[in-house]
Amino acid sequence: MRTLFTLLVCCLALANASAQNCMVHLGNNYYEDCKSMIRVGENDVLTFGSWADPIGTVNLDVFDASSGLLAQVRSAKLTKGDAKNFVVKADKGSFTMSEAHGGRVICSLMKVPATQKQNACQVDARLDLYMPGGGFFTFTPEGSNVPFLQYMNDSFFKGSDVAIQL
Repeated sequence: MRTLFTLLVCCLALANASAQNCMVHLGNNYYEDCKSMIRVGENDVLTFGSWADPIGTVNLDVFDASSGLLAQVRSAKLTKGDAKNFVVKADKGSFTMSEAHGGRVICSLMKVPATQKQNACQVDARLDLYMPGGGFFTFTPEGSNVPFLQYMNDSFFKGSDVAIQL
């Protein structure tokens, strides 16, 4: 009986470890398990279907300078927008969406070694895009052009409804 109990405890520990969430490094801050990564008004611009696999479950809305919706990515696949205008590449370790003409990278997610011991993995995120309602925003793991984020360096946010509200 004791052997069965020990085996059950080990299996539960392994299952819990494999389901551990990744954290996302964006704008010189760290985020984990937030319902919406970036929201503008009522529009969720960047979300993840699963924080255990943010790269494979990335959801992204891409807008033009006039706030028109150009493209949508759902679960790392282009689901709306002209495939002739965008290049989407995804594998287990990275996701990239770029303009087909000109090559500007709109979104890049790259799995890197975790810098926080409590997380199974870390994803460095880079965004270079227009937001609904106007404004061009640039985010890297190290910073952004969003003024209020420049005052919160190396902060960790977990379980928020919205990580970044613009």
